[in-house]
Amino acid sequence: MKKSSVIASIILISMAIVCTSNFVHADNVITRVQGPAQGTLSGNSITVTLLQTPQSGDVLIAVMGLEVTDSNQPQVAPQITQTGVNWPCLSHSFVSTGSTSGSGIEVWWGIVNSATASRTITIDLSHFSQGSGSVTCATVNVCEYSGIDTSYITQSPYVDQTIDNKGTGTAIDTSNNGLFNDPVPTTVYADELWVGGALLNGASQSTPTYGFTLVNDGAVYNGISVSYLENIVSSVGQVESGTTGASRGAWLITLATFPAATSNFVLPESSIGALSAIIAFAASFAIWKKSKKPRI
Repeated sequence: MKKSSVIASIILISMAIVCTSNFVHADNVITRVQGPAQGTLSGNSITVTLLQTPQSGDVLIAVMGLEVTDSNQPQVAPQITQTGVNWPCLSHSFVSTGSTSGSGIEVWWGIVNSATASRTITIDLSHFSQGSGSVTCATVNVCEYSGIDTSYITQSPYVDQTIDNKGTGTAIDTSNNGLFNDPVPTTVYADELWVGGALLNGASQSTPTYGFTLVNDGAVYNGISVSYLENIVSSVGQVESGTTGASRGAWLITLATFPAATSNFVLPESSIGALSAIIAFAASFAIWKKSKKPRI
């Protein structure tokens, strides 16, 4: 075989390897696409309207805080309905705050599975309490995210880690071994979205801790403030969050963590072009050099 044919074959094989190789697995970047969109109790339900149509493959996360007139823990969860979105699970904390009342804070997540999903989210609270109890006030904040591993939370249907806590005062915090004296968990995955919900009776919230952002205003609506807390992390760590109350009051907090999706990392086109040019130049130089040799 002629040397020029061998060189040409090397060029083609090298380019094929460069263009088709998957080098490593990289985590997708988690991004908040929109939100928060807020809704408050009207009758026995809450309606939240997103500013934009949610994108298929994204995840909607709702943080809801409420108070009920029944001190027993609810046995029936709120029913969330939205065309084109599957709301599979929740992380929640509920405690009695008096002989005839209770408070709850919840984090829900829903997977957008349709390109024509509705912007309207309806949360039915008519069967939330036991017996004669009823919901007296509730606030919900919803955000949309891209880059979350939807297959993970569909198969579980759980998230990486969750924690709850309760207390009285101005320092709202998930630490102190949590609501059920469980140790503060450590996440399994480096790249995650951490979402927390904090409820405080009678006062607003501000000054999020542990690197979190207070996505909503933390204001009081109908006697309670409900904070939506967000932290997009790139390393494993203990699951902790918190806020500061404007004045003392009974509080609840819950936190859930969502792993980022993974995808095959393919060499960018610019890099492929550069490598191809180098290979082609080297081959051309070799052919040119061969042509310059004197014939005997």
